[in-house]
Amino acid sequence: MRTRRPERDDPEAPPGANPIARRRWEAADTNRLNQAHWQNAVERSINLDLQEKLATLRARCSHEASSNPMVEGVITTHTNDVVGKHGPTLQVQSSSTEYNEARERGWREWWARPDVNGKLSGVDLLRLWVRALWICGEYLAELTVDPQAKGPVKTRLLALHASRLATPPAQAGGADVIMGVRLDPNGKPLAYHIVKALVTGRSSMGGSDEKPAAKIVHGFRRTEPDQVRGCPWLAPSLQVIADLRDYDDQVLDAARSAADQAVLLYTDHPDAEYVCVNESEEIERRTTSTMPPGWKAYQLTPQQPSTRYVEYREERHREIGRPVDMPLMSIRLDSRRYNYSSARFDGQGYARGLETLQGWLGTETLDRLEELVAREATLAGALPPPPPGEIGRVWGWPKRPHVDPKKEADAERLRLENGTLTYTDALAAYNLDLETVLAQRKREREMLEAAGLPPLPVAGGSAPEPVDEDPDEEDDKANDKADADDAKDE
Repeated sequence: MRTRRPERDDPEAPPGANPIARRRWEAADTNRLNQAHWQNAVERSINLDLQEKLATLRARCSHEASSNPMVEGVITTHTNDVVGKHGPTLQVQSSSTEYNEARERGWREWWARPDVNGKLSGVDLLRLWVRALWICGEYLAELTVDPQAKGPVKTRLLALHASRLATPPAQAGGADVIMGVRLDPNGKPLAYHIVKALVTGRSSMGGSDEKPAAKIVHGFRRTEPDQVRGCPWLAPSLQVIADLRDYDDQVLDAARSAADQAVLLYTDHPDAEYVCVNESEEIERRTTSTMPPGWKAYQLTPQQPSTRYVEYREERHREIGRPVDMPLMSIRLDSRRYNYSSARFDGQGYARGLETLQGWLGTETLDRLEELVAREATLAGALPPPPPGEIGRVWGWPKRPHVDPKKEADAERLRLENGTLTYTDALAAYNLDLETVLAQRKREREMLEAAGLPPLPVAGGSAPEPVDEDPDEEDDKANDKADADDAKDE
């Protein structure tokens, strides 16, 4: 029997101590059974891993998003759920109502067409950015000036692909440039090296421009301190996606093989005439054929797909949406096996994940862009100077459709009544702002009164009681009712 030598990896351990007993984490032990699994587990900076693998991950994520309909659908569903139809609405909070309305109006005008090429709206840019987070792990844009742009604000955005952010060969050995980003001693970005745009279908890799950090919009989710670039959100699921696609191909091949070899001839009779196994016999459809003496026909029984095929694919599909808390019913767009309670419960975690991402997009990029737009509008004289006091921003994001709209509306009304939900927040969920809704409701009420129609129903589902314009008639009715009660008492 072979004995194990004590390990002297702890200088503070007393002599003769059992190395197995003083270990706290069994998962940190390496033996012949797990060494193959943990052979690639090394401790080093995430930036070193990204330098080596980021380009490969981007290429593979882009390939799967373009070739795999399930992956493309997951990304599209998540993008629609995050951005919605109209994107976020801005509510400015200050001591001046006029200033709030003017600043919100200026943002809406700029956000309607912030692309320097005039082709993309702000909502389109947000969709590109969320999709880029899945495929590239980051989104990139350059702040530029378009003198021909309409309106007082000339600042515009130029969307850039993440692959254009790269370290030029001349700076490859610089310690302060990592993956195209020049950093200060504290790790703050100072400049970005942007590879020149495509020219006649060929990438001009011979040069790049160094852009100051103030001119670049760069967003990614940080998972570790000191992280410089983002990792694609699809990266953890790539192996699962590849395994599932290979498995589907193999199942299909097995099913086709069984279908192709519909009938086989075999014999267990020793005196049967010899037939070469490589030969085949054509059998006409819908006919009865005879076999050579001693030979029998045997039809293969298809074994693929197996009875657990659908369940297996569902479990693997869960892993694709798990990084963003997307439930299976949203991944497959199928809720046949869900009841109301389970669908609502699974959707709650996904909704919290969407709210977290929307809040991050607001603080990471939208706040900065809105501040730049407001500052330029103020300098151009299109926006009055800000009032004294603190100025706040609230981004209202659209809500996903509810499973039961009536129950959701009842819950919203109850929250409005008990004060746990403001009218502004309730309207922002439907991409509406308070000032516009109040003006529209006032205008509709005046038009209904002018047309002699009853007013719109109030909260609670019933229309208000019509107001009698003759108060004397109401008094007469009250007096008659009082006289009748007195007579009854006598």
